[in-house]
Amino acid sequence: MATLEQITDRVDTLLHGYSLNMESTSWLTAAVTNTTTTSISVYDANVISRGYIQVDDEIMYVNTTNNIDNILTLPPWGRGQRGTVAAVHSNSAKVLVSPLFPRFEIKRAINDTINAMYPSVFAIGQYQFSFVAARTTYDIPDAVQNVLSVSHQVIGPSKEWLPVRAWQLDRTANPTAFGDGTNFGHSLGIYSQVVPGRTVNVAYSKRPTIFDLTTATSQEYSTITGMPDYSEDVVVYGAAFRMISFLDPSRLGPLSAEADVLDNQRGARSGENAARFLFNIYNTRLNEVAENQRRQFPIRSHYQR
Repeated sequence: MATLEQITDRVDTLLHGYSLNMESTSWLTAAVTNTTTTSISVYDANVISRGYIQVDDEIMYVNTTNNIDNILTLPPWGRGQRGTVAAVHSNSAKVLVSPLFPRFEIKRAINDTINAMYPSVFAIGQYQFSFVAARTTYDIPDAVQNVLSVSHQVIGPSKEWLPVRAWQLDRTANPTAFGDGTNFGHSLGIYSQVVPGRTVNVAYSKRPTIFDLTTATSQEYSTITGMPDYSEDVVVYGAAFRMISFLDPSRLGPLSAEADVLDNQRGARSGENAARFLFNIYNTRLNEVAENQRRQFPIRSHYQR
């Protein structure tokens, strides 16, 4: 299963395949703490000038450079720029000059894509409870969006689970009985004959969980989101078309003879065209994954009151 870092790398590789701009790079020659605010040592300061740099996922602002001692001086507010936070960076960490596609923004685009994929593609959850003879309606998690199947465990060593034929989902259950007293709750009515004390299993669809960008980047895609592994490439293309939509403004150069030469090499709307191309791939794969998931997890036929 791919991790957040691996998905970010795939998006970054895809984006740079459409760009003629290759950022200059260097690397740290000394570790940096999350409280360092004065100076940073790099291998080659000659490739760096005043402006933004990226170290791991953090964006920093460089005020001056010492090209002899290879020291970068930051202003007091220079750490954790553009939505990032000051973090610890190890020796030899990569330094990217004026990043065209900041990694933190790529990860934001990944989360935006995961949110946008729902409800076409959904996460799967399970909930179990013991059947009570005197009760027909049971409280279920508020995360439940649709119930895919309901089954109950039979008596004996067969380990068989039989489908419950009659059930009904209520997403606007009484707030006092099934909610928090203010907001509607979710309840499930069971109207089939189930042996009291047996376990009832509810398989349901829910909104996927997005990555926590403040924790480790080793978070695994399926484990965190709850979506199938075969939907990873949908996230890659979705994040890529969101990021590349802003490529044209970053390519705008000053009015000069050199800029006119570059204009002949790259069209003014090349970023928009690439975004449209990636969106078409994203949309095609999203529909394919959604259809695959609907076939894999069809909503069972059942009776309702």
